[in-house]
Amino acid sequence: MIGAAFGLGFVLGPAMAGVLSGSAFGHHLLETRGWHLPFFVAAGLSLTASLMVLLWLPETLTDEVRARARSHESRGHALVKAIKRRGMPQILGVSLLAMAGFAMMEGTFALMVHQRFDFHQREVGYLFAGIGVLLVIYQGGLVRLVAKRIPERVALITGLVLMGLALPLMPRLAWMWPFLLILIPLSWGSGMGNTAGTALASRLTPPEDQGSLFGVLNAMTGLGRIIGPAVGTFIFARWGGDATYTVAGLTLGLALLLALTISPKEAR
Repeated sequence: MIGAAFGLGFVLGPAMAGVLSGSAFGHHLLETRGWHLPFFVAAGLSLTASLMVLLWLPETLTDEVRARARSHESRGHALVKAIKRRGMPQILGVSLLAMAGFAMMEGTFALMVHQRFDFHQREVGYLFAGIGVLLVIYQGGLVRLVAKRIPERVALITGLVLMGLALPLMPRLAWMWPFLLILIPLSWGSGMGNTAGTALASRLTPPEDQGSLFGVLNAMTGLGRIIGPAVGTFIFARWGGDATYTVAGLTLGLALLLALTISPKEAR
């Protein structure tokens, strides 16, 4: 459900950005002051989310678990503790590589569709919104069916395969239906890989260490979000979209090889 909420944000955010940037008020602000309206709206939404955390979000960590976590925790060693746990180095590596490959697409998607199809802000916003709709469909409903029938390790591997195959094809497919259809395995593969990887990490970690574990997982995905766009835009500028999305696919291939080293016994 949290994944579905992120997916819904991925629907509304790009769509709103496309509409706001193309609106008369957006053009007026840009022409008269050099201000981009979507950034101000995004700042307001982030501030609203922060206030909701302060005023509305309840604490879920019980006093017992909090005390146990304090008694075992060594400040600054969450990454070391995660790496020492069997199966976690592979999951952290998969998270880093998978997010870096996906972020190469995110960071260059607007450039690629502008170059190939002459799309601008509004069309790019609608395409990202379409990806968000697919994420909501998977993580809001299909994930339950997958979780009941497919082990997390198999779901993780399947998601990486889908993304690894979809990314290199994106800059090579014609508009409209071939290009739109490839977004389905890309989006559902991302949703499948993310939810399965998180479930595996949770299964391998005791309750008192899960807070620090998910901090480390978020750090890995955050690092992937830094590396991916930086590498992707550099490759795009030097060698074009085909090379960028090929490298993104190879990055997912490395993540797949790492995921295959997770033994079924550890995953259970």
